[in-house]
Amino acid sequence: MYQNSVTTNYEPKPRACLEELVRRARKVQSEQPEETAEAAAARVSLEPFIRYTTPWWRPARHLSVLCHALDLVMDGVIDRLMVSMPVRNGKSEVVSVPFPAYYLGRFPDRSVIHTSYADALSQKFSRRVRAMIRGNPEYQRLFPGIALSSEHSSVQEWELAPPHRGLFKSGGMATGVTGHGGELIILDDPIKGREAADSPVQRERVMETWRNDLLTRLHPGGAIVGTMSRWHPQDWHGQVIAEALADAGIEDIEHAPYHPALPEARQVGDWAVLTLPALAEEHDPLGRQPGEPLWPERWSLEQLERIRREMADERG
Repeated sequence: MYQNSVTTNYEPKPRACLEELVRRARKVQSEQPEETAEAAAARVSLEPFIRYTTPWWRPARHLSVLCHALDLVMDGVIDRLMVSMPVRNGKSEVVSVPFPAYYLGRFPDRSVIHTSYADALSQKFSRRVRAMIRGNPEYQRLFPGIALSSEHSSVQEWELAPPHRGLFKSGGMATGVTGHGGELIILDDPIKGREAADSPVQRERVMETWRNDLLTRLHPGGAIVGTMSRWHPQDWHGQVIAEALADAGIEDIEHAPYHPALPEARQVGDWAVLTLPALAEEHDPLGRQPGEPLWPERWSLEQLERIRREMADERG
């Protein structure tokens, strides 16, 4: 079992208790003996699901932690998850495509709201989720009763076919999300980048959409998953967690306790806050040494140092 402290020798696990995953998978196999072990595992945990349905996906230890955190969201253990991770490190390829598809497979009568900084980006993910449900043979093998409605199938909002009532709605932070509420709200990069994050006007616009639009759409008992690359101390992530720290009477994130179910994250009020920087800092949640890259197989230390120098030169 995980302990409530920083791990120093991290070994990725798809769920807090590996025995629980094995138990669930064996139960599935006992009910459907013709099913493979891979398919049985894919039914009960997100990372095996991604491996089973998306052969080109590149696993990594930080993505295993992210998948585990999302499993806890689906299990109802965490209902507020905040993840910060640098760009092009695989977060959207987990959070914005396989995760909502898997969620609707497991909970086909629930609704998902997805938003990003722009309509076009959120709708791109909507198309990919829809395509996975409609055309991925492994997905259909896992969830044979899940199909798309022929009557409500626009990229902005589509539904599952009866007898299910599941729905997926996409939209950008600039235009907001109106209409249906949802049991799951996903905010994936609610602000575009450094230039937008440096603008007080754009930061406030994002916060207004968050407070006045998205929060009012969450159904009772629902969950919120926010993921973004940090560009400014007062971006959406910064403001939301600062408010949670103040409400909890905690000085700063470093003084927040580790989350009892997700020890790689800090617990700030209702939020589980998972911080995975490109280069490790002291007390790294993955047990990395300071300066060690997040995904060395893809981004070497030399590449990251070069990018950091170029960004510093650009900002003067």
